[in-house]
Amino acid sequence: MENGQKLKSINVKQPKPLNDQIIANWEVRYPALKALNVATGDKPRGYRVTKPDIVAICGGEKQFRQVAARWKQCILARRGITIEWRAGPRDEPGWYEFLEVSQHLISRHHRLLAGSERRHRAESLRIGLINDGDMSDHERRLRVFAMNQHSDAAGKLSAQRNYLAIAIERPETLPRLAE
Repeated sequence: MENGQKLKSINVKQPKPLNDQIIANWEVRYPALKALNVATGDKPRGYRVTKPDIVAICGGEKQFRQVAARWKQCILARRGITIEWRAGPRDEPGWYEFLEVSQHLISRHHRLLAGSERRHRAESLRIGLINDGDMSDHERRLRVFAMNQHSDAAGKLSAQRNYLAIAIERPETLPRLAE
């Protein structure tokens, strides 16, 4: 490297797996989380709870905002159920729904892939709009390299979404799991 600079390694921080001890510490620190976990901890998949009901359980909007993400993590860690927000029709409040397995695998996964693909395509275009008149040759090549990486990632995500759509319609296209 030039001038004695060292190349920094890129560390992607993995989330810590939740265990009962961490959740217990959170519940002591956030009483609203404890109340939510007690009220919704045994609910089945498909259960819906409206936003006003959740806010009442927590004791207020501010308390709910503080614990909403942790509540979702707790239910996922303890029960393996994803909680997702659904917006209600115009004059009705939205609700939080404990997703069915099929909903999680089909609608949520498809939507997440589409969002990631859209972000990669947008970033590729954004990088392409950078004025390279005052860049060195190396910087230009890095810019093109980054554009290509984002474009390739978007293409792979698009292919995955297409394969998912085919697999939903024709389950026989999925590989068998070893038993």
